[in-house]
Amino acid sequence: MSPPTIVTTEGAVKLVPDRFRTAWPSAQPLLVADRNTWEAAGKAVARAFSEEGFDTAEVLLFDEPQQVHADQAHVDAVKQRLGQEDLVAVAIGAGSLNDIVKLASYECEKPYCCVPTAPSVDGYTSPNAPITIQGFKQTIPCAPPQLVIADVTVLRNAPMAMISSGYGDMVAKITGGADWLIADALGVEAVDRHVWDLVQLPLRGRIGSPKALMARDPVAIDDVFSGLVETGLAMLLFGNSRPASGSEHLLSHVWEMKGLSFGGELVSHGHKVAMGTLITTAMMTRISEIPLDAILSVWNRNPGISFDTQQVALETSLGEKLDIDMLRIAKEKYLIGVQLQERRARIASQWLHIQQSLRNQLVAFEELRKMLEQAACPVQPGEIGLDRTMVRYGMVKARIIRPRYTVFDLAYECGILEALIDEVVDSGRWFTSFA
Repeated sequence: MSPPTIVTTEGAVKLVPDRFRTAWPSAQPLLVADRNTWEAAGKAVARAFSEEGFDTAEVLLFDEPQQVHADQAHVDAVKQRLGQEDLVAVAIGAGSLNDIVKLASYECEKPYCCVPTAPSVDGYTSPNAPITIQGFKQTIPCAPPQLVIADVTVLRNAPMAMISSGYGDMVAKITGGADWLIADALGVEAVDRHVWDLVQLPLRGRIGSPKALMARDPVAIDDVFSGLVETGLAMLLFGNSRPASGSEHLLSHVWEMKGLSFGGELVSHGHKVAMGTLITTAMMTRISEIPLDAILSVWNRNPGISFDTQQVALETSLGEKLDIDMLRIAKEKYLIGVQLQERRARIASQWLHIQQSLRNQLVAFEELRKMLEQAACPVQPGEIGLDRTMVRYGMVKARIIRPRYTVFDLAYECGILEALIDEVVDSGRWFTSFA
């Protein structure tokens, strides 16, 4: 897959028709937007096409009072229109709209163009689309846009909540990176240094000015958007979302599938991820403090359990039966006999290395909380409608909704996941306010 052509400049919406014609000389545009993104940039893009001599651009406007969700129904609506003649979609919007058009275009075997309207997600240039299908969030591999045209004036004028959400998504690269270091140390998934450097080397600078971001400082906003684009390109190079997401995103996916809302509105992806980042930072901090002898003692008391026993424990904790996908993932992650002995030996031999890697990678919990607070991100579960039950539910379920190895798997294999969940939720050291 080739990386997209990216144009980021003042007044970029006026460049869309010329770039579109250069990329697809015989195609006609299908502008896809919702009622908010149409006002933010859609009208300007349509006007630009008209001024450049295009016939009236076709428009698919999701004129819904509620937020447009990336689900199969919206994907199908775009596919139905794209099936007509020589249309190429222009996605005008942020995360959900881009994901909808990305998957629809891919399934129609067509390219597409993206005009971002907010620095809110890292998915603009990524090779996948998170889509909710029959209530289950699935990350579906597909081609990124061939052309991304970002007007910095549009980005800087985005709703503050979306800018804040983008910051939350960028901060998540800290714990996402820590999860990758854990997987690398245990021989589960090696770190690709070129891809790692693309995201991690500039990361502290990209997230270093939360106050300025909230003041709409152009440099701070450009930093966040650039970081999100870099992360998307890293996913494209690596072939999946490992460079961008880890345990914090798994928590977000669980809560999203439960329809997490606050104040009558669905909680944004970036704000769910921000809370997930704080929760997993707390877990990783505790792991960096626990001596190896304590882990060995747990293992001596718990030589291993059957999968049936594990399944019963999971279903009892969640209060629901595991569906087919979760059952499959749980089985894939289940270790017994020689495999279990080998994994425990590897954990023991790498324990000090893992702890030091976590200390080097993480931002201290209180500092991270302050940064997120300055960027108007949630710092207490109750601020996004999470009660203790839903935090626990997320921390149990996150491990079995994706094959990806994260701190949840490490904690489970060490026999300390339940204890860590209890501490994060109930100790008062990390969080004090729940819904």
